Amino acid sequence: MSLVVVPAVDLTTAQASVPSNYCSGKSYTYLVKTYAYGVEKLALRCGTASWGFVHIANYGRWNSTFDSMIALTISQGEKVTDLQQDGGNRIFALFDGNCHELFRVIYNGNAYNGSGVSPQGIITAYYSTSGTAKTPGTIATYPQMKAGVTNPAYRTDCPVIQNI
Repeated sequence: MSLVVVPAVDLTTAQASVPSNYCSGKSYTYLVKTYAYGVEKLALRCGTASWGFVHIANYGRWNSTFDSMIALTISQGEKVTDLQQDGGNRIFALFDGNCHELFRVIYNGNAYNGSGVSPQGIITAYYSTSGTAKTPGTIATYPQMKAGVTNPAYRTDCPVIQNI
């Protein structure tokens, strides 16, 4: 078993880094923010109803907890190739100590539909359903994700199952 110890992340605040209506009146190409993956910066663009920030916000998922989970999953999660060829070229998945998937981020580092917008960026992100059920906007029920837990550990050797 391979564990990664990460600094505590405060998942208790309800305000997001940007409001859920942040992209109102902005182009789908507009850069909302970036997330660190080593020295790389992975883009989250405004997008559309089917990808990016607008897609995430339209499903009611966007808040500070969700924003933190995207950052944590990209920086500490497993990175795998998209076997389904559904638009992403990187999938990041975060697992607890028992290999229950907690969260997933799908990213496309290529151009969006040949439009010249490159990279397209984060297509979607969501709480996984293979572990304990979670409600968007709440702290996950896994012990290492609860507020006040310092140095939580996440597995980095778990298989990623693509059944979506």
